[in-house]
Amino acid sequence: LAFAAATPALLPVLNALPFTIDFAETTLATQALAWGGMYLAIITPFFVGGLILSHVFTVYSSA
Repeated sequence: LAFAAATPALLPVLNALPFTIDFAETTLATQALAWGGMYLAIITPFFVGGLILSHVFTVYSSA
């Protein structure tokens, strides 16, 4: 359920970030926060997917 919510939410989150490669327009702090937010938005579905796989492997392990 979390993966299903995180994946479609990726595009609106990335569109809301003030991302630009022209560093002259904005301050360094704004760019650092925007790049950090972009990084977190992109890795969230992969992190949730990893949590799901580890849970499935743990629940269905035979050992």
